[in-house]
Amino acid sequence: MWASKAGGFTLVELLVVMVLIGLLSGLIFTSVGSGILKSEEKRFINDFIQGLNRARAASLGRGTAVRFVIDGNERTFYLDAKKKKKIPEGVQIEGEGISEFGENKFGIIFFPDASSSGGEIDLKLEDGQIERVTISRLLGIITSRRES
Repeated sequence: MWASKAGGFTLVELLVVMVLIGLLSGLIFTSVGSGILKSEEKRFINDFIQGLNRARAASLGRGTAVRFVIDGNERTFYLDAKKKKKIPEGVQIEGEGISEFGENKFGIIFFPDASSSGGEIDLKLEDGQIERVTISRLLGIITSRRES
């Protein structure tokens, strides 16, 4: 009598393992995906504030007024028109007391005496948080704080 003891897995066992792997990979993908979006928003906020600081430094260094522009039509911001940076789709920008440069173009002017046109810019993120960037008129100092 032949007694065969095969050491393999049944089809049901393999299907259960495949379903578990699929569920776990889906959970990992969603958590990594949301982390990437948050990382993109953080990078955007840092780039935005650095752009403002570069505009301020350029006005002091060049001895001329320098404009930091937010273009609502193209969803970009820039100091020099050649180096435009994209605004992520999930980010909304609202400003108060900032200059208008043209059709749907707004921004801040930094002057060589360290002053600026000033204002407040709210960067509203997809998760509901707001990064409020304040530019003082007298000294052109740029500050930011996170609000929920």
